[in-house]
Amino acid sequence: MKRHYVDMKIYAKADRNARKKIYSYHVYVSDVLWAILDQKNTQLSTSNTTDITQTGYMTVIPLITATVPEIDVISIIEKLRQAGMIRMTEPGSSARVKVSAEKIAACESKEELKSYCIEKQSMIYAQRLIEIFTDTDNFNKKPHNVQEELTNRFIERMNSYGVKDIKKIIIEHGVYRPTDQQMLKEYLAVSGGQPEDTVINAADINFVRKKLKASNDQDTIQAIYDRKLNPDERSVIAKSGITAEEVEELMKENHRSTLLVAEELSKRTDTPVQYQQVGSYCRRHNIKLGRYHAGAIFCDMEIIRLTKGWPDAKFLCRCINCGTEKECFQSTLHKYKKEGKNMCKICKKKRK
Repeated sequence: MKRHYVDMKIYAKADRNARKKIYSYHVYVSDVLWAILDQKNTQLSTSNTTDITQTGYMTVIPLITATVPEIDVISIIEKLRQAGMIRMTEPGSSARVKVSAEKIAACESKEELKSYCIEKQSMIYAQRLIEIFTDTDNFNKKPHNVQEELTNRFIERMNSYGVKDIKKIIIEHGVYRPTDQQMLKEYLAVSGGQPEDTVINAADINFVRKKLKASNDQDTIQAIYDRKLNPDERSVIAKSGITAEEVEELMKENHRSTLLVAEELSKRTDTPVQYQQVGSYCRRHNIKLGRYHAGAIFCDMEIIRLTKGWPDAKFLCRCINCGTEKECFQSTLHKYKKEGKNMCKICKKKRK
C-alpha cells in the first residue's frame, strides 16, 4: 500500500496539541464523577459556613461563599443517568429498586460509586461526555473547529454546574488514546491543510502510530519515509501535501511566474519555498514553466519539448517556416528573442 509523506515534525506538534484536548482521552465515568464529588467535599470543608450537617457526601449548608458556587452534583448525575451512563436502580437488586441521584451522590467510596456506573458504558471517550452535556452527537465526524467549539461549550456547561477544572480532571484521570481520524485532524490543523486538499489520510497516521508503538523514534520513522520517497515526492512542495494539479492551477493564476507561485506556496505551507524549487517541481511534473514551455515561440523557433534540465536547460525546437528541428539552449532562445533575430540557418541560407 502506498504511504503518503507524513512530516514527523508536524506530527510531533499535532501530538502535543492532542494531549491538551480532552476529547483525546478515555475516562472512567466513576473516576470523573468521584473527582467532582471530592472537589465538592473539599469545597464544602473549606467554605465559610454557619451551620453544617453532613451525611456521607450530602451536605446541607445555609451559607456558602458567593464567589464559589456550590457544585451541582445531582444535576450532573441526572444528566449521566439520562444518557445511560449511571444506573436507575440499585445494583444487584432483583426487585429493581429505584435509586435516587442523591443517594448516588452520597457514596462514601469510589468502589461504591463505581457499582452505580453501567459497566458497559464505564470507560468511554471523553468526547461522549461532550456530546451528553452539549446535546450533540457524532462528535468525531465534525470538523476540527466545530470540535473545539463544542469542547468549550462543554467546559462552560460544567462551569455552570460549579465544576471549574473539568479539563484537568479528565486529563489527569484519563488515558491518552486519540483516534487516527482525530490525529489526522490535529495534523491538518497544524499544517494548515484541509481533508479535501491533502493526500494524507487516517491510514498514514495509523502507520506512524504503529511505528511509534513499536519503539521507533521519530527520526527513524522520518528516515523510512525519506528512503522510500522517489525524487518527485522529496521536494518541500510534495511533502506539504500540495498536488501537481494545484501547482498547475497556481502557475496559470500567476502568469507562470515561479517567483509568485513560490510566495503563494510559502504562505500555504508555512515553509519557505524558493522559486528554483517551484521550477524543479514543475519540470518533474511536466508543468509549463514561464515562457519556456512546449508550444512557446521564440522568433522563428517553436519549442517542442525539454531535452535537458535546469540549470543549463536545453529544448528541442522546430522552425515555424520550414519545419527544421534543432536543439537550443534556453540562454540562446533568450538572446535571439531579445535581439529580435531569427535562428533557423536553413531559412537564412534560402534568403541569401
